[in-house]
Amino acid sequence: MKSLLSPSKLFILFLLSQAIAAPAQDKSRETFEKSFAATDLKTVMLTAYDSDVKINTWDSPSVKIHGELIITDGKGRTDDLEVLRDAFQQSDFQKNGTTLEVNARLAKSSTMVAGIYKTVTLFNGKTIKNVSFKTTYELWMPATLALELQSKYNKIDVGNLAAPVRLDLYNVRLTMGTFGDGSSFKMKYSKATLGKGGNSRFDVYDSDLVGESLGNIDVVSKYSSFRFSTLGEAEFDSYDDDFEFASATGLKVVAKYSNIKVDGNLGFTNLKLYDTDVAARQTGTLQLDAKYSKIEAAEAGALVVSNTYDSRVAIGRLKSVNCLGSKYDKYNLGEVVESAVFADVYSSEIDVEHTSSLFTNFKGKFKYGKVTLGLPSSLQYRMNYETTYGQVNFDSERFGHNRIHDKRSDKSTFSGSTAPDPACTVNFTAYDTRISIGR
Repeated sequence: MKSLLSPSKLFILFLLSQAIAAPAQDKSRETFEKSFAATDLKTVMLTAYDSDVKINTWDSPSVKIHGELIITDGKGRTDDLEVLRDAFQQSDFQKNGTTLEVNARLAKSSTMVAGIYKTVTLFNGKTIKNVSFKTTYELWMPATLALELQSKYNKIDVGNLAAPVRLDLYNVRLTMGTFGDGSSFKMKYSKATLGKGGNSRFDVYDSDLVGESLGNIDVVSKYSSFRFSTLGEAEFDSYDDDFEFASATGLKVVAKYSNIKVDGNLGFTNLKLYDTDVAARQTGTLQLDAKYSKIEAAEAGALVVSNTYDSRVAIGRLKSVNCLGSKYDKYNLGEVVESAVFADVYSSEIDVEHTSSLFTNFKGKFKYGKVTLGLPSSLQYRMNYETTYGQVNFDSERFGHNRIHDKRSDKSTFSGSTAPDPACTVNFTAYDTRISIGR
């Protein structure tokens, strides 16, 4: 015999099921708001952990903090939920002299299973289980206050500040506006988009930074990328990084396995490179020490080389070059205006395509390899050389003054001038090297 429920009984059962499913009240969200006078403050110190933070600036002489707790899944005991809410409402804010300390770190540690917090140790030392939650904080502060921020596993949005910032970030996505001189950024596994900033220091590991113009910067970095606009004096200590910026008033680099691209001009430049590529449009005086590297520039001032090894140097136009040591290199110099000195060259290719009418001095010591020196046909010069093996090609018919050419066995010496008392001199010694003078 079948049992049937009447329509009225079915309606009653439906109402009972809805009453059981619906909570008596919404307890999934908690908020608080606190304010502090800022008349005697100099610094806001913020600690955040797995909590997104937005920092605004305003003209009010005060600091306001708004916090929000959202419980996304509360499968734990009721008393655990109350412990969580109480800990949130009792967030730690202390005014210590001229510093306001804001502790936005509700959780101290956690163990997560299948997207739900199984066990969470709160910052006050208490433990809750099977509760998933999210906290966010929003601050308002005067732009003249300095900001110190220690943050992990979150997103940070900071407005325009006039004072310096000191940021210690781990696995953070940062967006911020302007900041003042004396700022510092310590970053690991993070991404940052920065506005216009003052003089700053960066200690960066496996992070990406994009920014507008900065003042003088000091960078220590590894496995990271930097994209900036204009820079002041820049100093890089780099390992396996990528740098790209528009220009800098000066650049000092110690780099290994890195890439540096400058779209515009550099001032005085000092490069110590290992397996690193550098490209710039224009530099001032360029000091170079390189191994397994490539250096390119459309134009440079004086090129001063302490040593290069198995490297490539290509410069379109430069004032002068003074190379103390070169081995297994290739130099392609489009035009050298005043002088070129290669003190000790071993098995390298040196190509000076052109020299100007102001060119006064070429000097070198070469062993193996190939050397080409392009001189204007109108330039008058004196040449002296001594070679063993190899060959020297030049227009000997131009040398009608004080000419001495002695060739014995595999050795050859030459001395002569294209005109009486010329302003330019060409002097070199060579061993088993192919040399072409004057194109």
